[in-house]
This record gives sequence, C-alpha cells and structure tokens, in this order.
Amino acid sequence: MHAPSAAECLEAGVLAERLGLSLVYASENFLNCVQGPNTPVVDAWTLLAALAARTERIQLVGGLKPSFRPAAVAAQMLRTLGALAPGRVAPNVVCGWWREEFDACGVTWQPHEEKYAVAADYLADVRRLVGSGLATPFVSGHSDPAFRLAADTGATLFLNGMPPEAVADVRHRFARLTSSRAKPRIAVNALILPADTDMAGEDRRRAIADGADAALISLFKSAILTSGAQSWGVPSDADLIDTNGAFTTALAGAPDTIADRLSAYAEAGVDLVLCQFPDTLRDLAAFGSTVMPLLDRPVMPAPRSGDVP
Repeated sequence: MHAPSAAECLEAGVLAERLGLSLVYASENFLNCVQGPNTPVVDAWTLLAALAARTERIQLVGGLKPSFRPAAVAAQMLRTLGALAPGRVAPNVVCGWWREEFDACGVTWQPHEEKYAVAADYLADVRRLVGSGLATPFVSGHSDPAFRLAADTGATLFLNGMPPEAVADVRHRFARLTSSRAKPRIAVNALILPADTDMAGEDRRRAIADGADAALISLFKSAILTSGAQSWGVPSDADLIDTNGAFTTALAGAPDTIADRLSAYAEAGVDLVLCQFPDTLRDLAAFGSTVMPLLDRPVMPAPRSGDVP
C-alpha cells in the first residue's frame, strides 16, 4: 500500500475537515509498521501541530507511546497543541508491540502487562500536568489490561479491524472484566477501498494482496507473536498486510456497499470508525463525495501509517 508523505497527510487532514469529517488520527510510529522499517514514517505530533494551524473544527488525536518520552515532555506537547487547537486535542495511549522499534529508540522492552501498568501512571501524570482542556483520551488494545485501563480512565477503546458481529463479544468481555455498567465508547479501525462497483472493489483488494511483501509479513508475524499483544491468536498472512488488522475486514466496493457496511458497525455499537485509505488523497476525496452522502452519521478518517496495540 502507498506510504503517504507528510505533505499528503497534511492535505488529507485539511480535506477531511472540508468534507465535514469529525476526527483525524495520527499514529505514533518510530519505524514504519506497514511498509517496513526501511521506509520513512511521518511523525504524528509534528503533523498534528501543522494541522492545528490549518484547521478550525476537526478533532486531532495522536498516538502516544508512554515509554518513549517522559510524561512532562508529552504534557508540554499537548498543552502547546491545545493552545493552537483549543478543546480539539486528545492522546491515544499505545503501548507498542514491535520490539525492534523499542530497540531502535533505546527504550527498554517490558512484558505486556507491565506496559499497561506504566501506561496507567503515565496517562494520569499527563492529564494532571496538562490540566483542563484535554479531550477524552483513547486507549488502544485488545488485552485485559487495555480494557481495564480504558474503563478506569473513561477513555475511548480503540480496536483493530474486526467484523461488526464481533463487537458484541468485545462489549460483553469489557463488562465482565471491568464490572462496569457503563458501555465503553468504541472506535474501530477500517480499511476503505472505494470503487465504482463491488467487483472493482474486490479487484483492488486482490491487487493489494497480490502485491504484499511476504518477507515483511513474516517479519511482522514474528514480532507480534512474541509481543504479548492480544489482537489476534495466530495472525494469518492476510491479517498482516495491514498491521491494524484491517485488511481482512476491508470495506471494499461501490458507495452503497461501503455505506451499508458502516451502518452495520453503527448498529453493532461502534461509536467511531477510523478509516484508512490506500491512496490517501484520492480515496478520501472519493469517500467524501460518494459514500458520505449515503450515511446517517459521521465516520472518522485516519491518514495513518498504522499501529497495533
């Protein structure tokens, strides 16, 4: 899939606001976990700062990996960004799954549960230091510690790609683990492949699968299986064409097909759908002009390079 440049990501965020979308998400990655470690990746918070100066309404959410910078540094970033975009800025706490990324940045690798214990203290410190003005945070993850952190902090639970029918199981498991009567706010990642017809959409899906790098998939599979992350049991090769788990549940086809699929997510209790587009600007524009007029509720674009909690 196409690796968008910083300029393309910036223009996508501006276009998203112009189309009337609600949120743009920038994933914090220090190595590229879609195109591979040798492909440059856009810095999330630099991009969001640029978007703060170019937009007026759209919410700006950025991935934040607790072990990669002190809470005081993160709070200073968020306060500054919040001054440029009052009330529009929120972090998404991502504990990380790729050990090579930790090693490249000189960050100590921790077992999965320890990462979330650190993240709980980190998010509390960030919120205390930032003070008022920070929007509701997100927490990425499918594991028990991720669910508990989302419940304890009132965060939106950000999940990898999954079919709508799997969402009920997520809600039941969340309630069982957290003893919470409140329904969690759920965001789900989705890969959008707009086309004129369903057949053309499936052709796009097959072309992406046929062009996938087998060595890269093997690299990511090994990293995920040893990470302790619980997004999958044993991921298939197709699961790892996009490391947010979105490829196998991609929304591909004609505008009405994609709109119906998005409606199914809403009916299943998904509050936000964060959309990835293989051809960022072209697909986002097509989505805005052909799919959005068919929707009863907004969905969320995400020009991002990808991350797995």
